[in-house]
Amino acid sequence: MPDDISKLREDLNQHKVDDARFEASTAAYIKNAAEDIRDITGRFTKANDAQLLAMKGLTDGLAAEREQRKVELVKEATAREVEDTRLKGRIDGYAKVVGGIAFFLGVAATILRLVGMI
Repeated sequence: MPDDISKLREDLNQHKVDDARFEASTAAYIKNAAEDIRDITGRFTKANDAQLLAMKGLTDGLAAEREQRKVELVKEATAREVEDTRLKGRIDGYAKVVGGIAFFLGVAATILRLVGMI
């Protein structure tokens, strides 16, 4: 009987040791899993941050490109206005010359009528 009790005590102690090992390995597994989750979450956060920065850069780039295009359109419109004004000035000048010639011819015709040549 004392051997049976001794054997039971050894078995109980072995179970306690096994339970302690199991608890320690489980705690280590949980700790490692938590670190892995933290690491993965950090990577996703960094990836999201990088993606957000890339999207912000793209948006800023598109806005700058849009502003550049606006500046180019304003320059083109200004150049067209300058050209239109220049052409309008030329046309007005030609109209004045033609008007002057017509006036001169009208005066000459009137003088010739008065003189009786026509």
